[in-house]
Amino acid sequence: MVLVGGILLLVVSANEKMLGADTQINSGAIFEITGFTHVLKTDVSPSDSTLESLSDEYGELNIPSSVERYDIVQFSEIDLNPDQINSLKVLLYGQEYDMHLERMNFEAIDDGIDSYSGSIDGLDDSVALFTFDKNLVQGSVQLRDEFLFISPIQNRENSLKTPMPLHIVYSSKDMKQ
Repeated sequence: MVLVGGILLLVVSANEKMLGADTQINSGAIFEITGFTHVLKTDVSPSDSTLESLSDEYGELNIPSSVERYDIVQFSEIDLNPDQINSLKVLLYGQEYDMHLERMNFEAIDDGIDSYSGSIDGLDDSVALFTFDKNLVQGSVQLRDEFLFISPIQNRENSLKTPMPLHIVYSSKDMKQ
C-alpha cells in the first residue's frame, strides 16, 4: 500500500512538472506563422494598460468590443506562390502544425492581395481562410470546437506608416457570449 502511494505521488508530481513546462511553452500567441510572426503581447484584456501605450505609438486601435482576451502580433511579408499549394509552419497554442493553403481564384486582377483556403495537417475538419497583402493578414482558422481570428487593428492610414502593422489574434472562446 505504501509502495502504491509512493508511486502515485511520483506520477502526480511528474505530471505537475510537465504541466508547468507546457504552460511555459504555450506562452506565445494563440496562433503564429513560424518565421513571419512577431509577438508583441499575449493574454491582453480590455482593461490592460498595454492598449494605451500601443495606441500612443501606433495610433487608434480597433479592438472588437466583444473580445475579452487576445494577443497582439505583427507579421513580416508572407510571400506565397499563387500558382501552387503552399505549406506554412504554424503554431496553435504552442503546438507546431503544417498549414496548406491554395489560392482562391475569384478575382482576375493581380494587385498583390490574394486570398487562400486550406487546412491544417493533424487537425480533423480544420478550415483555414486567409487574405494576405504584404504584411497585412486577415484570416480565420476553424477547429473542431472553436474559431481563431486574425485581423489588422490599425486604421489604413496608420498601418501604411508602420513597417509591420499590428494585428489581433483571438479565439471564439474569448468572446462575450
